[in-house]
Amino acid sequence: MLDDAERLIAYNEEAPVYASIRQAKAKTGMAEELALRIKEGANPIISNVGGFMSYYVVYAPDDTVTAISIFND
Repeated sequence: MLDDAERLIAYNEEAPVYASIRQAKAKTGMAEELALRIKEGANPIISNVGGFMSYYVVYAPDDTVTAISIFND
């Protein structure tokens, strides 16, 4: 399996890239835990999908959690 750096190097700049952005509001003070659970649960599944390039989960101080998945197919 390629790591993030290898995927970016292999990427052809003229090929289309698709992103999926999902956002949710966590219970007060629970965004960090929710982000970790999402990343641990989704990453093993989504990384096996064809065209997968990368997956990010970030959280904000207002307890908003955002998951971003990038695909080239």
